[in-house]
Amino acid sequence: MIELLRSIVGKRLWLHSTRRHKSRLGRKLAPKYSNYLKVAQRSKAGAISTQSEMVSQATQFKNDGWAAFNPKSSQELAKAMWEKILAEEKAGFTVWNAEGRYALGDIYLRFPEVDKLFHSELGDFLRACYGADFKIFFGVCYKSKYDPAGASGSQLWHADGGPGTCINLMWCLSPVSRENGAMECLPWADTLALFESEQSIKQRPGSSKRDVLAGHYETEIGRRFADHIIQPNGDSGLLFSFSNNLVHKGGFPQPGHERYVCVFHIYPSAVPTPFDLYLKNGIGKRASYPVDPAFDDKATSTALAS
Repeated sequence: MIELLRSIVGKRLWLHSTRRHKSRLGRKLAPKYSNYLKVAQRSKAGAISTQSEMVSQATQFKNDGWAAFNPKSSQELAKAMWEKILAEEKAGFTVWNAEGRYALGDIYLRFPEVDKLFHSELGDFLRACYGADFKIFFGVCYKSKYDPAGASGSQLWHADGGPGTCINLMWCLSPVSRENGAMECLPWADTLALFESEQSIKQRPGSSKRDVLAGHYETEIGRRFADHIIQPNGDSGLLFSFSNNLVHKGGFPQPGHERYVCVFHIYPSAVPTPFDLYLKNGIGKRASYPVDPAFDDKATSTALAS
């Protein structure tokens, strides 16, 4: 009986923390990222744009946990970077590793288009979302194509489970559509309902928690939320941002279709965005999420003081 009560109380506390911090990390870990966001907002490191379109998109993001838009600058930069990658493929380089990740170097160092993107309207959008400046934890480029073995891993419904202040940002180099596997997600209200429904799941012997959750989400989404699924489609340059903890799945391209995208994990910053640091060291993936929400702050402050 005591163990049952502990389980019930623990689940309720977890759900309360998830609602408050928009994170599955739990009440012990999640608050420090929310607290850092408040520090960043008080620091006023970056100028917050009043450009109406970006403010509107940021409002959409803060309300529903996602936003999608495609300014002209992003279209031009995406097409330029995609053409370079296609040229590398045509030249016979080993452009992609076994996981479909770009293999010829750090994308920030190799493609000036990435740096220019974050100096464009996208930067205004991110600052409007946070009410503070931003920083990039990592950025990678992927090519997705049809796999006869079927969808797996991140191509199944899931939530990443990182800090609630993390914005998952997808930059589509190629046009995206249902046929080539455009990303899908559920708005925050539906995501929360799914989190609540999973409290009654019982682990099956011999199955992983991830597989059980993915199966549960698939069933519940088909039963309750099929007409709520968000799947932005569009031309090269489409920017699709969504909260790290939204339930989502990476697209699964149909036969004969391919998709080229960059994926970034963005966080608030109490110091100006360290573009010089990125130009020096790149933005390669170092972990799933930062242990310290103040990552890179000290290096940036030291550089500014010198």
